[in-house]
Amino acid sequence: MGLYDDILSACHTPSPRHEPMPRADRAKQFMPYAALKGYDEEIGEKQEIFVPEKQLSEEQLARLDAQIFRLQSLLALKEKPRVEIEYFVPAPAWRCAEMRVGQYQTCVGYAEKLCLTERTLRLDGQVFCLDEVTRLRILREQEV
Repeated sequence: MGLYDDILSACHTPSPRHEPMPRADRAKQFMPYAALKGYDEEIGEKQEIFVPEKQLSEEQLARLDAQIFRLQSLLALKEKPRVEIEYFVPAPAWRCAEMRVGQYQTCVGYAEKLCLTERTLRLDGQVFCLDEVTRLRILREQEV
């Protein structure tokens, strides 16, 4: 005979002094807590996927330059066209020193200013370096 055999088949009797705890409150007791502050953020940061920076071909560079000059002419006419750009965001230098790695992101916004001497493009107040832009597309009104 086991140590607890006498109480295994016994019915639960509620306490006369305490009301039963709601299920939601009982579940909260068993929720995980952050024993190490910042650990989840560090792990999440490590899970980011970085890719090597791609080198654009001559044809892709020519297409990008054509779009930049088309955008420049539209801005000179005081238009603010809506554009979509793909740009490279390099990873912090400590991650990979031997080659440039990072992530490619896309942004859609209204072009406000293009400065070829500083090689910058401002979309909706955000400034992008033209050296990091890999694709630029001027959107038509139907695409907006």
